[in-house]
Amino acid sequence: DAPCGLAIETRGTWLNTSMYEIPTLAIVNEVYFRMAYNYNELLESFKERLNDKVNKLVNNEFELGAFSEFGMRRRLSGEAQALAVKALSEAKYPTSTFVGTSNVYLAKEFGITAVGTMAHEWIMCVGQGNHKHNPAYSIWYALDAWVKEYGVLNGIALTDAITTDCFLRDFKLTYATLFSGVRHDSGDPYAWGDKMIEHYKSLGIDPQTKTLLFSDSLNFEKATRLKQHFDGRCKVAFGIGTWLANDIRHHKPRRYFYSYENCKAMAEDCNNPTELQKKCGSAYNVAYKNGWLAKIFEGKGYKPMTHQPYTFEECLVEAKKYKTKGEFANNNPLLYRASYYHGWLKKFTWLKHTHKWTKETCHNEALKFTSKTDFRKQSEPAYVVARKNGWLSEYSWLK
Repeated sequence: DAPCGLAIETRGTWLNTSMYEIPTLAIVNEVYFRMAYNYNELLESFKERLNDKVNKLVNNEFELGAFSEFGMRRRLSGEAQALAVKALSEAKYPTSTFVGTSNVYLAKEFGITAVGTMAHEWIMCVGQGNHKHNPAYSIWYALDAWVKEYGVLNGIALTDAITTDCFLRDFKLTYATLFSGVRHDSGDPYAWGDKMIEHYKSLGIDPQTKTLLFSDSLNFEKATRLKQHFDGRCKVAFGIGTWLANDIRHHKPRRYFYSYENCKAMAEDCNNPTELQKKCGSAYNVAYKNGWLAKIFEGKGYKPMTHQPYTFEECLVEAKKYKTKGEFANNNPLLYRASYYHGWLKKFTWLKHTHKWTKETCHNEALKFTSKTDFRKQSEPAYVVARKNGWLSEYSWLK
């Protein structure tokens, strides 16, 4: 609920931190769905949809060939993913084969194959390892290092880390022969597949000996269409993630993140609502809407205003405490904002500009923040000037 959303950082070498990515994302996802929704309702809807998927495969309504479950980092929960892998691995299908899962633990638990492919970060990070070469050679370097490690057991190569066209420049006869296939994860899958087949043919390699693995936002219907399109021209396989591990009916989130107790705890070191609003806008908004502010700040000298919106007289009294607009905005953003929107600031002639905001200075000020909310709250005069002049759209880094 913070203005910046959730940000998680890890420190250390890439080798020692990379493996935390997937379990961290899985934990965040599960905590979110358990806290923000009625988890039991979500799980029941997940089970219903899972049973429907399995039954349609059993009844041959979809024809996938080989497919795997790739949904760990976006799964509804560990429980849900285990249910999916168990159900998919136990059923028998006429024209489809469940190969395995990317979850190594569940693969061991159910006695199936642990399936995975080359990750984008392999080429993005390891590919820059040879400083003798221009970064444009990173795909070649990554493929070369991979082959030196795995010999002839290279599996599937990822094509889109630095665009497919760049990949194909380095995916020459040796690598095209040693890797069992290639993986699609972005762009038009049909155009990509046709391009891969033509590339194999140009190298004198029979495409029917190679596998095109598709893993971009798939469901059984999309996979079936792709299978039918490329059938007889090459081998096809699918890695299906979110649709297998987190397919649920959408329910309205439960809004209890900021109960009275949570708001009070958030305001413990605040002397008045303005300080709470600066510290955590979400907690302030909930407390304000529910009429909790007076009780939360009882004993701290806070006297709740008996009417809204703010009047000119109230803004005038507050404005006389300051010498500049910046001081007014930073110390009481609520009354400053009311004064600004009602046009009363022009009448407070003693308030001087602390800064003449130009396009350049607004840009430099915006660089201090990561979100528009933080920019507005912590440097409102600059924010207002930037918004009025249409410069906010240029600050692409502000979320």
